[in-house]
Amino acid sequence: AGILSQKPPRALVMPHAVALSDKEAAALEAYVRGGGTLVADVRPALADGNCNLRPRPALEELFGVERPAGEGKPAKLDVSFEDAAEGKGMDVSLPPMAVPGLTLDSAVNIAAGRPLGKGGETPAFIVTRVGKGAAVLLNFSFHEYRSTPGPNGERPLFELARALFGATGIRPQWQLLDVSGTPLPGGRVSAFTHGGCQILGALPPATENRKAPVPATIIAPHRAHLYDLRASKYLGEADRVKADLRFASATVLSALPYRVTALDVRAPRSVKAGTACEVRMRLRAVGDTTRAKPVIRLTVLGPDGEEQWFYARTLYPEGLEASASIPFALNDTPGQWLIVCRDVLTGTRTTAKVSVEEASR
Repeated sequence: AGILSQKPPRALVMPHAVALSDKEAAALEAYVRGGGTLVADVRPALADGNCNLRPRPALEELFGVERPAGEGKPAKLDVSFEDAAEGKGMDVSLPPMAVPGLTLDSAVNIAAGRPLGKGGETPAFIVTRVGKGAAVLLNFSFHEYRSTPGPNGERPLFELARALFGATGIRPQWQLLDVSGTPLPGGRVSAFTHGGCQILGALPPATENRKAPVPATIIAPHRAHLYDLRASKYLGEADRVKADLRFASATVLSALPYRVTALDVRAPRSVKAGTACEVRMRLRAVGDTTRAKPVIRLTVLGPDGEEQWFYARTLYPEGLEASASIPFALNDTPGQWLIVCRDVLTGTRTTAKVSVEEASR
């Protein structure tokens, strides 16, 4: 409740929020009246904070509906959606669409809300203006969103969600487009931010042959230096890139405000076994590095070429420079050792050779 009043989001989505306390319900209503958009699916606040059924659901007035207490009346219905909801707290523009066999709660009746879609006489998508905001009730489960595309790849509920959140000013940061330039049906993205870098994982829809490539265009939030992290390849400075997506192996990209030109590593030429080897690393980059937070993976290979996993580490420097100390053991094999440093966010890699000499007796 405190977060909603202190830093209210543009929209709040509540999937399967069957149980809500009186305090939570009051905070949600205040959030909507203050200008927020609340989106819920079937039967929100049916029970209180202790999961006891309420005589009437707590938020039905907020969502502009009426319904009796109890479990509801599920019914599979063919639903058609109207094309607009102007004047109800938000402007939702929808292309004409129909969804066959959507499971609705047929016990729901309209009070003050406006239904944008119906299955027979049962409302499917209700928009209600409340104060400065809007409450949106989807009279079906959010899990239907992942329903199988139609014969031509159409995903009506995907388009519904796009229109709904677009009306609140929310746009996806990353997008997957198919070869025709429209959103890739069933495509999935997962993104997060690390310093000035954004990282994306992308999957196409599942196909019978999960290793088969699915051509797509990946749209970035803005123009940036793009890297394919699996291939350790620089893709150029752009706001989009073409890719062959495979369901068996996610495509992983990074978008940075700078381009890494080199990774310099300094280490002593030789050290005695039983002493520490000090390693210093520095990324050379062109562009805006003010928020640079590289991730550097350091691994160490012995004279036999095998990785010595106990010396490996991941470094998270603030800025372009990092350092590490490798504590060689007294019984480490004398000979030529190899230190491998890799910038995880770009795939840039370099090595340094260190001769480990037998400890003095």
